Amino acid sequence: MSVYTQLQFDEVTTFLARYGNLKLLRLEATTSGIENSNYFLEVAQAAQHTGQNDRDSLETNTTNRSLVLTVFESVNERDLPYFANLLTHLQQADLPVPAPLLDHQGNFLQFLHNKPCMVVPRLPGKHIQTPNIAQCRAIGKALAELHAASKGFSLHRQGDFNGEWRKQSAARVQPLLDANDTSLLQREIARWQKREIAGPELPRGVTHGDLFHDNALFEGNQLTGIIDFYYACNDVFVYDIAIVMNDWCIHDDGTLDEARYSAVLSGYQEIRPLQAIEIAALPEYLVFAALRFWLSRLVNNCDPAKAGVQQKSPAPMKALLLQRLREFLQ
Repeated sequence: MSVYTQLQFDEVTTFLARYGNLKLLRLEATTSGIENSNYFLEVAQAAQHTGQNDRDSLETNTTNRSLVLTVFESVNERDLPYFANLLTHLQQADLPVPAPLLDHQGNFLQFLHNKPCMVVPRLPGKHIQTPNIAQCRAIGKALAELHAASKGFSLHRQGDFNGEWRKQSAARVQPLLDANDTSLLQREIARWQKREIAGPELPRGVTHGDLFHDNALFEGNQLTGIIDFYYACNDVFVYDIAIVMNDWCIHDDGTLDEARYSAVLSGYQEIRPLQAIEIAALPEYLVFAALRFWLSRLVNNCDPAKAGVQQKSPAPMKALLLQRLREFLQ
């Protein structure tokens, strides 16, 4: 990503004092993502232990830790308690997610440059370029575990990309589209609205909302991290599955790879078997997932506040939408 908020070593050193005995060793701006400013931190953490023979004597051990400092540029501050509490809840359910650190007063939310920020552990592992079958099975299983764990989570958040957003966004980008794209966009938005109104009601709960393969970390075929929960919300589970499949399970031309598609499904259903109505709805939600990202990228590319910031092209998502329509609905 382009870093919107420039931080200096000395100010981050001062900032970390609120977390107690952390000493900043290295500060590195990271260029992944497009929404927030992210920095990798290497810190030394001193742990003090009382000596057994003398209560006043202290032995000090130092351990190096890797952290991520995120400065939120566009996330609504009111949503941050939902994200922070969700990450803590999922970590307690043994999912590999980065729960935020608390300062010495028990607060997760901080401010730098008058912008909200959080510090989380930097999870081990690397981003994968082309997911294999084992990795697809692993992410399917983890997604089901996330969905299952949401039953015990009491907070609720409406998604950013609901029907009203689709309506407003379509009007915003319409001047940029030709007649064919305008017709395609309006037709598929209407299809989604009709689906939501007509039902049937599908199982729902907490969803990640953006689980592309660059939001997962692996060591070999072992899933070590799921990150970037800042689109998480309460939504339809099968929509979350479709978002994963449209990224993890495709060939270069956008067609579905049946082996990887089946791996995600089998991994998911190992934990949470899908209902018949979910299986029947999946083709439509593969279309809707492609539509959502085509529209959101169109919006980002015409946002003057993001001028000069590298944005993802809408074209691949339009092509994916057309491919899904050919495969399932036309």
